[in-house]
Amino acid sequence: MAVVLGVVQGNTMRTHGSFKKTFLFSIPYAVRLCERPLLRRVLFLVLLLNGAVFSARALDSANGNGIHNLDDLNGKRIGALAGSSMDISVGNRLDYTQIIYFDDYAGMIDALAKGKIDAVVHDEPVARTLAAGNPSLRMLPDLFERVGYAFAVNYGDPNLYEAVNGVIDENLKNGGMERLVAKWVDGPESGKILPEVKDAAPPPLRLGTYPDLPPFTYVDSQNRTIGLDIELARQIAARLGRRLEIVPMEFSELIPSLNRGDVDVIGSCIIVTEERARLVRFTDAYYQGGVAALVLETSPSGETGK
Repeated sequence: MAVVLGVVQGNTMRTHGSFKKTFLFSIPYAVRLCERPLLRRVLFLVLLLNGAVFSARALDSANGNGIHNLDDLNGKRIGALAGSSMDISVGNRLDYTQIIYFDDYAGMIDALAKGKIDAVVHDEPVARTLAAGNPSLRMLPDLFERVGYAFAVNYGDPNLYEAVNGVIDENLKNGGMERLVAKWVDGPESGKILPEVKDAAPPPLRLGTYPDLPPFTYVDSQNRTIGLDIELARQIAARLGRRLEIVPMEFSELIPSLNRGDVDVIGSCIIVTEERARLVRFTDAYYQGGVAALVLETSPSGETGK
């Protein structure tokens, strides 16, 4: 039997992972230490201080205080979207923490509100949009890292890759991407309208996307899937003379669906990573963003937002 006194400098822990190093004191050894009066007092103080530290962390989690920057998330529970690469970004910055995966954003925010997690990690433009529309959320000022977003196709379809990448490359060179960012990322909601498209011959261009990542891909009040990625995908379909067919799915299913041939292209605020690049062929990055953290907003009285 053992008593855990502390954990130091472990790797980011997934729900199925573990810490690298753990200091342990066996019960018999601790009892022998307590037979010496001076050491008994020292051990008592150590345990007392440990209790105070963990109690303070528990209190911080309960009232939303104590999290002002990314370093304050060490030792905290962080929610991330299943299938995302957020654990890599978090692990590159923090010494030890726990990543808890969720299938959707609503589940993450519900867990955050109930104190089951301490923060949510998300793409910076998405986190900024969500915080702006939800007064109970606050985005921390620093980023885990800067990242690039891209579309992806199968390695076995070079012609489609050239068409998709060609449209992105043109937008990057002629200012089209700046206009899309100004409209969808920085602009007012009233101006976020998809342009009309002409009817096109079959077969459709099937776009796999996770439509819960505003302002890149999301469902508006009229139940239409819109966003920067959707407008860009429409341009790609028009270049090919095909109609765009949106295939919504969980984020974790995007790459598997593409590899199975269920969709032709995927675009959903997807971060380019080496691991993913071994599975799918990424286009040039069309947007440079970052990985941010959302926490519950705290009022001057110390109460978290409702």
